[in-house]
Amino acid sequence: MSRRYSGFSLTEVLVSIVVLAVGVLGVARMQLNALMSTRQLAFHTTAMQLASEMADKIRANTVSMDEGESPFLGFDYSSNAGDSDGQAAACFNASRCNARQLAEFDIHEWEKQMRASLPSSRARICRDDAPWDEGMRSYRWECSDSGPMVVKIGWRGRAANDASERNDNAFPPAVVMSVGAYPA
Repeated sequence: MSRRYSGFSLTEVLVSIVVLAVGVLGVARMQLNALMSTRQLAFHTTAMQLASEMADKIRANTVSMDEGESPFLGFDYSSNAGDSDGQAAACFNASRCNARQLAEFDIHEWEKQMRASLPSSRARICRDDAPWDEGMRSYRWECSDSGPMVVKIGWRGRAANDASERNDNAFPPAVVMSVGAYPA
C-alpha cells in the first residue's frame, strides 16, 4: 500500500525562501539607490542656490568691481580647512560699510552657509574662460585667470573614508555659474 503525500517538501520551502530573500535584497538595494540619488539631487539644488546667491551679490557690488581687483576673486573655501579665523564687519546695514567691507561680509556669511548646508564641500571664485575639461569630461578647479568671473562648487559624493576622498581635487566641481557673460 503506498501513501500519497500532498503539500510542500522541505526542499521546496527552502528554495522559495531563498527566492524571496533575493527579491527582498533587490528591493532594499533599489531603495538605497533611490535615497542616495535624492540626497545628491538635494546637494545639487543647494549648490545651485548658493552659487546663484553669490553671483547676485558679486553683481550687486559694482563699486567693488569698479575699484579694480574684486575682493571676491581668489575666494577658495574647503570644508577640510575648518572654520575661518577672520570676522567680517557686521554689514547688515549696508550704509555703514564700504564696498570692500560689504564684499568681505558677503563672503563670510556665504562661507557659513556653505559649511551648514553642504558638508564636505569646496567652493572657488575666480576668472575662468574655460571651466570645462574635455579630456576628463568634467569641470575643473583650476582657473585660467582670464575671462568672466565664475563661482565653482563641488562636494564629495559619499563619506570621506579613504585618503583619495579627503583630497579636494579628487572630486570635480558639480556646479559652475558664470557671474558675467562669456566672451563670444
